[in-house]
Amino acid sequence: YEGASMSELTAAMGINSPSLYAAFGSKEALFLEATDFYSHTEGADIWLALEEAPTARQAIEQFLCLTAR
Repeated sequence: YEGASMSELTAAMGINSPSLYAAFGSKEALFLEATDFYSHTEGADIWLALEEAPTARQAIEQFLCLTAR
């Protein structure tokens, strides 16, 4: 997050910075939106496994197994 500038992000996405600012307002807002999207899509099964694990150890094991795939 800290290592990526807005100009690097817009170049990687192939868009102009006004478009990014109009859509998200700031780099922080973009980051929050991206992490929220991930946690509700690709990461949903990971969060569910963490919530359902009976112990902290099992939660960590599930997290590591699911993120390593």
